[in-house]
Amino acid sequence: MPPAVPAPALAGPVAADGSRDGTPAVGRREQRRARTRARIIETAMRLALEGGYEAVQMREVAERAEVSLATIYRHFPGKDVVLVAGLGEWVRLVRKRIER
Repeated sequence: MPPAVPAPALAGPVAADGSRDGTPAVGRREQRRARTRARIIETAMRLALEGGYEAVQMREVAERAEVSLATIYRHFPGKDVVLVAGLGEWVRLVRKRIER
């Protein structure tokens, strides 16, 4: 009989919620969602800077942000909302600099 092959070691201890690193699955999901949202906003703002409002086409945003068009619409109902979110982020950064 061949020798038994040991089972592969797990990547680390498993938390009560099933996560391996202790970060709750919901927390990781929310982090991923926030990164995707930020990437969509940044891409839309870059397109607006390059060519103005008309240059922001949702299909182009999806392609450049490497997400599906459906993903964009899960985060934002339309182009205006994406751009307003981008402007809101810009204002937040400016305020932060002024406060220093």
